[in-house]
Amino acid sequence: MQSIGLLHLFIMTLLISSVNNTVAQSKYELNDLKILTQEGSHFEMLSHALDIRPIFRNSEWEKLVETSAIKYTTGLINKQNYNKEELKLLTKISHWPSLKKNEFYIKERNKLFLKDIKSCLTNNKDCTVLIEKYYSFEHPVEFSFDLISLIYSSFPNRALLIEYAKPLLKHEISEFYCHKPPLDKLVMQILASTDTSLKKEIHKDCIKSLTQALAESIHSNGRERKSSYKVLKKHNLLSESTKRWYFLTNFLTEYSNETVDESISILKTLSKNPSEREELLTVLKKLDPLPDSVFNLKPKVTKARIRILNRNFPEFISLYAQTCLDYLSGKKNFPNGNPTPNCHSFFENIEDTHMISLDQKLKYKNATKFIKAHQ
Repeated sequence: MQSIGLLHLFIMTLLISSVNNTVAQSKYELNDLKILTQEGSHFEMLSHALDIRPIFRNSEWEKLVETSAIKYTTGLINKQNYNKEELKLLTKISHWPSLKKNEFYIKERNKLFLKDIKSCLTNNKDCTVLIEKYYSFEHPVEFSFDLISLIYSSFPNRALLIEYAKPLLKHEISEFYCHKPPLDKLVMQILASTDTSLKKEIHKDCIKSLTQALAESIHSNGRERKSSYKVLKKHNLLSESTKRWYFLTNFLTEYSNETVDESISILKTLSKNPSEREELLTVLKKLDPLPDSVFNLKPKVTKARIRILNRNFPEFISLYAQTCLDYLSGKKNFPNGNPTPNCHSFFENIEDTHMISLDQKLKYKNATKFIKAHQ
């Protein structure tokens, strides 16, 4: 019985030894990895790169891994289609310490991530899960710009868009990206929002790069003009010409008295500077329609503001009157319709004044005879 037991033990030892030898033989060595890299068998090479024990993963091993990883990723980018196993390996090696901070590999990997996201968006799918998955990897801050540029027009979740943009918006390098579309639109939306905490996260150099866009927002008389003015003022980026424009157009269009005192102060300064008035007039002539809500406020307010305008910026009174007459007489073509919506109110309020010539008053009466006769 004892001999049988010893025989059994001997056989088991041989079997275990055989299995261990088989396992050992299945492990790739550094020379195997070299050959696979040279042959371009990058999938197989990367699949067995970790066969090398950590203590032997020297600089030569790291170079082989880097070379294969970059070529493998480039190969996937150039392929029409790639399977799940190929993509799984790519995401797996992205967590390897030797590749995690490798800018050359990360650059190629991110190209593939963006290609995969684009393919998803092209098929009109909900790509949120895929985008979140790829965004969770470590990226250089510039990746935010590439991602936003790709998904901005077709990704409905604005909150997530902002999250994806944050790493870049907080960074000083944002100066070179914030003014570029479509990131500029996203930043402008943030600045126009009521989320003060979010605004504080935007780097000052990002806002600085948007100075021109913010100024144009004020000149366009859009909804964001007030917030754009506040941002420029807060960051000492407000030019005198933009400031003049902001308060002048407020005076001409706003019903509230919030900025009236500042507007009047600006107008008084303008009265002493013909060249600045001429500069503003040049810009005003390009507008269609002209800003003119000031001529249709409460009667007393309208008359008071008209007097202030005539005293400090009479050129605008003349421009408005002549533009109205050009429209009524049909002398000029205005593709957007009436460029002076409050023309009639304007003439009614200045009828008993000497702000415009008698000839202009007569032209207005003649041009409106037919209208009044049929009212």
